[in-house]
Amino acid sequence: MYSFHNFNNLDDNQKKQVLSLRNKPDIRKWMFDSQVISWEQHLHFLTQLKNDKSKMYFFVKRNDFFIGVYSLTKIKNNSGQGGFYISTEAAYRKLVVEFIFYSIKYIFESTNIEKIYGLEDVNNKNVFTINRLFGFYDKNKDSIRIINGINYRYGEIVNTDFKSISKSTKVDALIKYSKSIIYIK
Repeated sequence: MYSFHNFNNLDDNQKKQVLSLRNKPDIRKWMFDSQVISWEQHLHFLTQLKNDKSKMYFFVKRNDFFIGVYSLTKIKNNSGQGGFYISTEAAYRKLVVEFIFYSIKYIFESTNIEKIYGLEDVNNKNVFTINRLFGFYDKNKDSIRIINGINYRYGEIVNTDFKSISKSTKVDALIKYSKSIIYIK
């Protein structure tokens, strides 16, 4: 149902799809850098990414439809900072939980990453709820970091914890619901 395509291997159409999704206002507003990215900037980023072992970006498809991007940055010592953005259509169809579940599962099963950590905008209530569902907790008890004047909460999850959480009845029920949604346009 899900496939993950490394940004280093995207064709021009996929590159355009990524840029189009990334530049949508409802996506940009949650980014560390919320500026519109030009085609030239995007191509430059993709070129530099080929030689950067500290980053992995994945073009994520569900049933052959592009629905979002999952990324890891600052990769070091088998850990990386996770991030994602998902299409409005996929979010509207309630596929966010499924998207994140399969993305994290893919990262833990297909790479040497053992810990994913990240920052969430304290005003993004949807991400807060989803991150708690998957066990992203601040081990330092709710430390807040300020970046570009915005408050972010830290969270992390390790592979062994994810394996336990992924078997919970709540996650299982949400994944089963998502699987009933066959197509997105």
